[in-house]
Amino acid sequence: MSASCTTPIDHQQYQSLLQDAATLKKMYDDRLSICSVEETNRLLEEDESGILFINTGRPECSVPNRPTHHHNPETDLPPFNGKKFETCAVYCDDEECMSKTHFLLDEFNWVNENCKRVVYLPEGADGFLRHNNPVSDACRVSMRRQINPKGSS
Repeated sequence: MSASCTTPIDHQQYQSLLQDAATLKKMYDDRLSICSVEETNRLLEEDESGILFINTGRPECSVPNRPTHHHNPETDLPPFNGKKFETCAVYCDDEECMSKTHFLLDEFNWVNENCKRVVYLPEGADGFLRHNNPVSDACRVSMRRQINPKGSS
């Protein structure tokens, strides 16, 4: 079974989030979908090696114990030696973080070569934290500082 999400790219709830929705839909056609919170939870719970998580946000917020690539625009994307992942799940810090959208726009050729399907996780690391999904302690601390810069709880 390959991971997928049932929420279509043009779902009204995420239309404002995906400022480049029309371009992404045209580029990726039916290979791109958006995961709701419930679908993201299911993706994280599946024991499926065919899912590559692509973190375009804080490096400390990479999904633990899962194939994860932390993307930094300053570095080259890794080759996966001909392996094509069933699903690449792209996320960053939170809903307002646009690096996940920029990644999908800027790295289309790499994604096309390495991913059969693409899922967009709009809530990102913030959603992982709010819904008790596995994240590192460093991610919890870093995201808490973002929400509450003075460090108070």
